[in-house]
Amino acid sequence: MVHSVIDTDSSCTTLYFQRCAWCGNPTFQRLLCPTCGSTDLRLEPSEGTGVVRRCEVEQARTPLVRQKSLIRMAEGFDVWCIVGGLRSTVPVGTRVRLEPVEGDQSELRLLPVEESQPVPDTEPRPLPPAQGGFTQHLAAFAD
Repeated sequence: MVHSVIDTDSSCTTLYFQRCAWCGNPTFQRLLCPTCGSTDLRLEPSEGTGVVRRCEVEQARTPLVRQKSLIRMAEGFDVWCIVGGLRSTVPVGTRVRLEPVEGDQSELRLLPVEESQPVPDTEPRPLPPAQGGFTQHLAAFAD
């Protein structure tokens, strides 16, 4: 079954999610924003990378056992995916990337991310009041 947010007409498979126009909360397949209750949700394409948050084994009336994994995508929404292979091959905390699979229907497969992600430069945090506080933090930027 092809998910309704997967574009089957294009040669590239893209996963789309919804972002609330009022509060900016990302979500996947909802009628209302889970944070503010707004119905003003717009579709945005996902970059396709995420982290495995939870794993469950599913056996549904067949001898085939499948591993369901909850993936927290880079944009902040969660998606349940079926992962092929053993549970030990994709443990919790593994960075993964969604890729299209050749076949009759478009599917998404989880693969480990090989390339390292650049670490964004972060602004230094203010010190607690006992160690100089916010005034010392501002003085560091005065130069």
